[in-house]
Amino acid sequence: MTDQLAATIRADLRAAADPSRAAGQQAYMKSAMPFLGVRVPQARMIARRAAAGITDAASLRATALQLWDGAEHREERCSGSRPARVRGGTAPGRLRRSSREAPRRRLDRSGQVLR
Repeated sequence: MTDQLAATIRADLRAAADPSRAAGQQAYMKSAMPFLGVRVPQARMIARRAAAGITDAASLRATALQLWDGAEHREERCSGSRPARVRGGTAPGRLRRSSREAPRRRLDRSGQVLR
């Protein structure tokens, strides 16, 4: 199911691609990763619709990681964070943090820990 959902999202993103926007998006973001030219709200909608009937959170997280790790275009990463969030999960960047990792602390300008 994970492979099929990821393939559906990728195919829908490519169908919505606007090459005339892609170069401008890549230049604006100063990114080496190419863009398809799909606007962020549209990419999120594509992922949300593709994952609409799926209730298995583990499958949605696996799809999100697959999209994130295998992204060839920037929009795949953007939409890759959506399936996990559809059911209240976390974005792929958060999935990799160890549960034993100490929480990040906020510091003031002098380096003192803020409470």
